[in-house]
Amino acid sequence: MTKQSQKGGDNSNNLQCRDLTIINNEGTTPAEVREIAKAVFVENFYTLAGNAPTTAMHRSEEITENFLQKLQQENPEGLAMAQDPDFQYGLFTVQKEYARHGDKDLGELLIDILVERSKHDKRNLLQIVLNEALEVAPKLTQEQMAALSIAAFIRYIIPKFKDADIVDFDLGAQLDNYIRPFVDHLSKDPMNYNHLVYSGCVTNYSISESFLIQGPLHKNCCGLFFNGLRIKEMGDVEGIQTKYPSLFMPCPWGEYGDEEQVAAMNWDHLQKLMDDLDISILEKKIVGELFSNSRMDINEYRGKCEIIRPYMAKVFEFLDGSYMGYMRVTSVGIAIAHANIKRHVGEFADLSNWINKAS
Repeated sequence: MTKQSQKGGDNSNNLQCRDLTIINNEGTTPAEVREIAKAVFVENFYTLAGNAPTTAMHRSEEITENFLQKLQQENPEGLAMAQDPDFQYGLFTVQKEYARHGDKDLGELLIDILVERSKHDKRNLLQIVLNEALEVAPKLTQEQMAALSIAAFIRYIIPKFKDADIVDFDLGAQLDNYIRPFVDHLSKDPMNYNHLVYSGCVTNYSISESFLIQGPLHKNCCGLFFNGLRIKEMGDVEGIQTKYPSLFMPCPWGEYGDEEQVAAMNWDHLQKLMDDLDISILEKKIVGELFSNSRMDINEYRGKCEIIRPYMAKVFEFLDGSYMGYMRVTSVGIAIAHANIKRHVGEFADLSNWINKAS
């Protein structure tokens, strides 16, 4: 357009431009989220004295930037949630708590919870739980979060081992992954348990509902703790081993170094192996009795865990000597434990799997 003319009536305002660019912004950019976050914080945070306002603003900008980086890595579609009032409230909660404390570990935990919250745009159980977790997490100490994480490992991760290939399974590596990061923060102080109950992360314990580690570990992974067998001295069993060698493997706990064991992680795993091999009823009975009679008792395999990883002695002592060994974790406690474990091990099981299986 090289020639322009314009007319207007009385009291009108006429605007004119040579080039017009129309931007159709269907999404929300990181820069826009950054501005929204700053505005939300400034409008809602309390007026402080001295140098506190500068410190608070610096921390709010730091946590916002870290959140944006994590969000773009894990759920870039979640940027659009910045327009949602409920999500803005959650974002402000993260800013507010980090501005108050400046605790790096707490900041990382809150970011993980908020990123998870960005995946839920409809009001459902997960959204409500995550909103509550943002409010509750700042009220917990490292000791209390460590206890929740250990309980989550027992309740939700150990059962997943039941389907693992026992031949290649490395229990020590799993303990290092899910237990070791929290061992140094375990505390038997009963006030920690009482505060977890008060905060809504756990319910009052019941000995009849024990989550002691030996329960789930023995139920799901008893094949890891067998006494070794001299199969060559067992006629009927040696014949079965010759026909079905995949049913047996070297036993790591054998006294002489050449003992063997049934190659099944647990009883259900053994039944599936035998069904797949289509062995006779009599052979199933022989192998089943061998499996049952070779398992170590609780004290034996606790001792073996401590041989594999000496720090497990502290874990067993913690569980035996406090209410923590019997606590039932609530949905909010699960969400906090999930985020805390994720900080140490990276991406793993989806939170919805844990919440939906909680009882």
